[in-house]
Amino acid sequence: MPARFPPWLAGPALLTAACASHPPDPGGHTPAPIASAAPPVTPAASTAKSTPNPAAAPAPEAPPPAGTITGDIEVRLRVPAWDALIARDTAILIEPDFVTLAGYDTKTGALRFRQKLLPEAARGRHTLGLRGDKVLYWAADQFVTVDPTTGAHDTPTRVPPNGNCPLVTRGAACAFACECTLQIVDCKTLAPIEKASFEKTHIEEWDPDGTPSSGCFGRGTTLVGGNGRTSVVIVEDQTKPTVGRFSHPLVLLGLDAKTGAVRYRTPSPPGEPPRDDPSFSPDGKLFWLVSSAEEVTVFDAETGARRWASPPEANIDRVQKSFLAWINNPPGLFRFAEDEAFLHDIQTGKPVWRAKVRPGAFAVPRGTHLPFYAVETNGDPPLDLLLLDPANGAVTTTVHVPAGTTVHDDPSGGFYLENTNLVAYDAAGKERARVVAPLPNLHVFSDFVTVSGGDRFSVLDRDKLAPVLTAHGSLAAMPGSTLAGGLLLYRWVKKGAEVGEVMLVARKAAAP
Repeated sequence: MPARFPPWLAGPALLTAACASHPPDPGGHTPAPIASAAPPVTPAASTAKSTPNPAAAPAPEAPPPAGTITGDIEVRLRVPAWDALIARDTAILIEPDFVTLAGYDTKTGALRFRQKLLPEAARGRHTLGLRGDKVLYWAADQFVTVDPTTGAHDTPTRVPPNGNCPLVTRGAACAFACECTLQIVDCKTLAPIEKASFEKTHIEEWDPDGTPSSGCFGRGTTLVGGNGRTSVVIVEDQTKPTVGRFSHPLVLLGLDAKTGAVRYRTPSPPGEPPRDDPSFSPDGKLFWLVSSAEEVTVFDAETGARRWASPPEANIDRVQKSFLAWINNPPGLFRFAEDEAFLHDIQTGKPVWRAKVRPGAFAVPRGTHLPFYAVETNGDPPLDLLLLDPANGAVTTTVHVPAGTTVHDDPSGGFYLENTNLVAYDAAGKERARVVAPLPNLHVFSDFVTVSGGDRFSVLDRDKLAPVLTAHGSLAAMPGSTLAGGLLLYRWVKKGAEVGEVMLVARKAAAP
């Protein structure tokens, strides 16, 4: 049962927002290209840190209803948009011209601000994200930081293109991870770090008919993480000959976080870090990598010295169930592989405890975050999920996971089993709610879940999985949505190239 990752989890999250999906790529439209490539660009209709003027333009008229929404709710806002999210009680959205951001009060639906951020639309993908207490508007190759309550914003900054170069954040290190390059940047300003740009091997090929093609087929560039002093990457060693047909051998580099200067280099690193969970200890002093043989190697972040390594699995061809996670109480690195579970002392690697795991079981510490697809039985036989006492490895609860089931993390604590039933468990493994035959696609928020399938969409509350609303159409709940603060729903137009629709809905107030 190998851990698998859906496409949007193949690397770290683009921004701090955990968005189910994004609106259509506006690249198929024909807005005029940016006239100049010289950074930065000053907006034509407003200046940096400008004061918004909501009265300058009326709110767009709501389009006629499309589909139906039922439930004890009220619609506070319904407008066309390309992307949207909620931040600090404000619904922020990209208006149909691609260059204007509007903010609406989530309690009343009233317009708080409308700001034109660019003089003209740039070709490419336009999205919103959250970073700290600010909203980031990423329009093709320009980034603008916006205050979500006032609309005050910074001057646009040139960055790598949206969609082709996701912004990766690991600990205190950030980078634009493009198809062919990895550029380390300052996490606050996104300014590129001097000397910290790396390339994959680029190959050009010609088909028999003479048609050229090209791509980056190197072994990869990976941001491992950072602690504010040192940033760690795995990249191709361009100073060494290529291995086989294409790529250079890999090297682990420790970089000065301010200048990008190489502090240490470790040839032939043992593998790449987990794709979703942190790979640095909380104090930033140590980090770990995992090989294809499930060997965990721990390094000193400041010197690159190998501190310890777990033995590789002897029967790696049959080892399919594995899990690695940092736990805080007691502190240590938890490792499960097929038939044994360990809690390693992070300094020495010695087991704080170890436990045998019976066949057909999957072991995790109680209360641990479970990344999507970390535990599943799709195409595999059923298994028992063992919740272990972090202090000693004793089994505290056993949860049966039927065949064809995916386990989803609950950010409020606990987890869900998704199959013909949707079952909610608390962090201790006690069942707290169950519904029969939900729709197949599940997305989990802080106090609700959404289920969808075909042309149907539903919102269920977290406590009892009771329905809050049902709707028809290609819908998704956007970041920042809560049952208490309002749900921001995005409806995709079936043609894909037309602007979508944003609806802000909330539960009706109880009658006095």
